[in-house]
Amino acid sequence: MTRALFLAVATVLCVLSSAFAQVSPAVTTNNATTRLVAEHVSAAPGETITLALLQNLREKWHVYWRNPGDSGLPLNLSWKVSEGFEAGEVLYPLPHQLPLGPLVNYGHEGEPTFLIPLTVPQNAVPGMNVSVTVDATWLICDEERCVPEDGTLRLILPITAERGALNTPYQERIAAARAEQPTPPSFEVSYFHTDEGPVLRLEGPPEGTLEFYPYTPSLTEPAGEVRLAQEGETLFMGFTAAFAYEAARPERLGGVLVVEEDGTRTGYELFAPQVKAPATSPFPVPVPLTSSAAATPAPPLLGVTLGLAFLGGVILNLMPCVFPIVFLKALGFASVSREERGIVRRHGLLYTAGILVAFLGLAGMLLALRAGGDALGWGFHLQSPLAVGVFAIIILLVGLNLSGVFEMGTSLQGVGEGLARQGGSAGSFFTGLLAVAVAAPCIGPFLGGAVGVALARPAVEGLLIFGTIGLGLAAPYLLLSFVPGFVSLLPKPGAWMETLKQLFAFAMYATLVWLVWVVSTQAGSDGVLRVGLALLVTGLAAWTFGRAQGAGGLFGRLASIVLLLGAVVPLLGVTPKPVSAQTETSENALTGVPYDEDVLATLRADGVPVFVDFTASWCITCQFNKKTVLDTAQVRKAFAVSNVTYMVADWTVRDPVITAALEAQGRAGVPLYLYYPAAAQTPQILPQLLTVEGVLETLE
Repeated sequence: MTRALFLAVATVLCVLSSAFAQVSPAVTTNNATTRLVAEHVSAAPGETITLALLQNLREKWHVYWRNPGDSGLPLNLSWKVSEGFEAGEVLYPLPHQLPLGPLVNYGHEGEPTFLIPLTVPQNAVPGMNVSVTVDATWLICDEERCVPEDGTLRLILPITAERGALNTPYQERIAAARAEQPTPPSFEVSYFHTDEGPVLRLEGPPEGTLEFYPYTPSLTEPAGEVRLAQEGETLFMGFTAAFAYEAARPERLGGVLVVEEDGTRTGYELFAPQVKAPATSPFPVPVPLTSSAAATPAPPLLGVTLGLAFLGGVILNLMPCVFPIVFLKALGFASVSREERGIVRRHGLLYTAGILVAFLGLAGMLLALRAGGDALGWGFHLQSPLAVGVFAIIILLVGLNLSGVFEMGTSLQGVGEGLARQGGSAGSFFTGLLAVAVAAPCIGPFLGGAVGVALARPAVEGLLIFGTIGLGLAAPYLLLSFVPGFVSLLPKPGAWMETLKQLFAFAMYATLVWLVWVVSTQAGSDGVLRVGLALLVTGLAAWTFGRAQGAGGLFGRLASIVLLLGAVVPLLGVTPKPVSAQTETSENALTGVPYDEDVLATLRADGVPVFVDFTASWCITCQFNKKTVLDTAQVRKAFAVSNVTYMVADWTVRDPVITAALEAQGRAGVPLYLYYPAAAQTPQILPQLLTVEGVLETLE
């Protein structure tokens, strides 16, 4: 009897282990429950079975499709399987549009099921148990915040001579996910190019509301207008081109067409070949597609944004490291007679061209990297200690030049002669580039919203906004170039100008000290040591060049160039370190906690008021606000009395979570200040330039 009972229990355990071996333990994160299951209880050699990654998402939270739309990140899977086993590409559920302010993303809510084909090698031995492990990462968001989550999922897959039975507990959900997969269309499709963007041509498509989701990110603008036109049985869908389409039109337009009718959504996988555009446009009168995107709030008027962008660019001239360059350049006009107005205008245009090239170059690089999936915002070029080190070298060279260690056509006494030389033309263009380089660390007042809109709009409009900022920066100098009367308002040239030039060199040295401090926050003492070595070699190169200028020696000039190139070598070993928030505990310092989406949500749920400081060590405005407002005794006392938690979102180095939080507020850079009152669902946004009175009034 005992033996029979033992055999019965053993049989039951074997059955149970066979039933549950093909299901991984659930991974529960703050916003999702995730597990990996196999469709069949066992697999046979040489066959392909289906794995399913099942997610149960927190209510009102979503994850992203393979093309996430305007922002977000798709599911990422890293497999660890035995040799010969091969996991295929993820098959996503049909996406939905997820509007967020001026943005539209593509993703999934509720209980998405992701299917993955797994191929078993022919030489797999029946009777063996194979471990299938995947490291999964995903970005999950609601309307206010985004949180990167991850989990390691592992199941045991038995190998048998023939494929096993279906995994009954999950059979229905996997079958529903497979039925939802897009199918080849039963109608003909093609696309043609127009100046606005691609146009899909569908010959006899099904009835219903149509949505097209391209596979390639940044091919079309997710929030852009969709135009519809009907000619007999032919339907045309016109889209707004985005960066990837403008860079290279695809031979085939791939994506998923979702047709919704009576609450049922059907997907068709399209690979529309490019054909010649018709002689006349199918859109004599644009007809917008009725969709969730059409209901999203309109972004700020382009004209208003351009006005703010221009004004912000003008204000950039007042930055302490920009003003000396622009002011000294402007004073040079006082040495030029009116008979040389044509030369002056040419140099004004060259200076403007340098600014525009630099601004549009940085903006184009940023838009390209974002189109490639990088979570970046304005200031990305200063989130690398290597880039900051290069800026430090440039600033040191400018300072030594102003101090007279070497000359690069900057002698103000001979500026008239310098303007007439070809080298002066190149110098004006280079000065424009330099002005942007030293203005880049902080976008300045009035520019946060403009840059945020620029990154949310189509690429062409974004570049137009960045170009307008550049025009604002160039405006004072350009005005002096074309309006002779303004030149007469400048002080008369004299020996005092050389003294002023040398005095302004100390503004550059102050900027240099600040940049070295930025490196210390990004890369620690090792970074400071490496930048110090680079600056030492740079100073030696500048001194060698200046000596060679005095002696007229070619060897000294060549040696200085070699030294300058060598100055970059120590910077190549600089590596960033994680940046934590300010945690000083003395009574004379403001105590902050690092930015964390979960902590923020908990504090708000508990009714605790929170002040969030989006900052960076390379942001001048941020540091000014901290020293003159946030870290004052009045504000510290007000925070303590009101029980306000001060949270620091430090963006000194790249952080996709902080980038996403900035974008959720329509911003692309720092500073940004948010105050969550105890009972409020949405934050109050404070001005970029803070005052003690303004902060105290907000807390009250």
